[in-house]
Amino acid sequence: MQNELRILTLNLNYRESAFGDWATRLEMITALMARELPDIAIFQAVAAGDENHRANQAAEIADLTVGCETHYEAIDNVSGLAFISRVPIRETAALSLKRSNGHDDKFDRILLHGKFETALGPISIFNGHFSWVDKQAIENVGQFLAFSESVDGRKILAGDLNQSPDRLAIKNLVDRGWTDCFERVFPKRDGFTFPADRPESRIDYVLAADGLENSLDNVEVIGGGAPYGHLSNHLGLLATFRS
Repeated sequence: MQNELRILTLNLNYRESAFGDWATRLEMITALMARELPDIAIFQAVAAGDENHRANQAAEIADLTVGCETHYEAIDNVSGLAFISRVPIRETAALSLKRSNGHDDKFDRILLHGKFETALGPISIFNGHFSWVDKQAIENVGQFLAFSESVDGRKILAGDLNQSPDRLAIKNLVDRGWTDCFERVFPKRDGFTFPADRPESRIDYVLAADGLENSLDNVEVIGGGAPYGHLSNHLGLLATFRS
C-alpha cells in the first residue's frame, strides 16, 4: 500500500459575502474537509475573531473537523494565515515580508512555515500570500527563497501567490528548482483559479521542491460548483503525493 499526502490550499476571502455568507461557506468548507480528507489544509486571507465571532476562521473550521489541530498566525488584529492538520505540526515560524513604498498594495504580508510529520516523512510547508504588484511579488519571492533555502528536507510552497505563471516572480521560483505541480500534471490545461465564478487567471499554486515533486500524483482545482459550491472568491487546489 502506498503512503499518501493530501494538501489543500484555499484563500478564504475573510468573511466577505460576495460569494455567499460565511456561515454557508463554512458549512461547505467543512463538508470539503470531511469528504476529501486533506492531511494539511493551508489557508490565506483568514479573518481574525471579532465581536461577532469568538475565533478566527481556521479555528471555526477546525472546530467542525474531526481529528485535526490548527495553527493561526496573525498578520495584524484583522487577519492572518493558517494551517489545519491531521498530522502532527512539529514547529512553526513566520517571516514578515517587506512592503515597498510607492506600490498600490498596502497590505502587510507574512510567510508562514510549518514542519509536519507526514506519511511520507518530514515535510516543510510554506504558506504564502504574495503581492499582486509585480515588483513587490518579486521581492516577496526573493525573501521566500532565502528563507526556504535555510530549511532542510523536502518542501511545499502553497497559497495565493497573486501572480500568473508567465510573471517573473513565478519564473524565479521555477528557475530555483520549484515545480509547479498543476503544470506538471496538466501541462496543456489553464487551471484558472480566480475569480471563482468566472475563472480567468491562475494565481493559486502548490509547488514542490527538493525531491517531493517526484512523488506528485495528482492536482485538482476545486470549489467552483458541485458538490461544494463557491467556497470563496478563489478556487482551491488539492494536491496528492504518493510514495
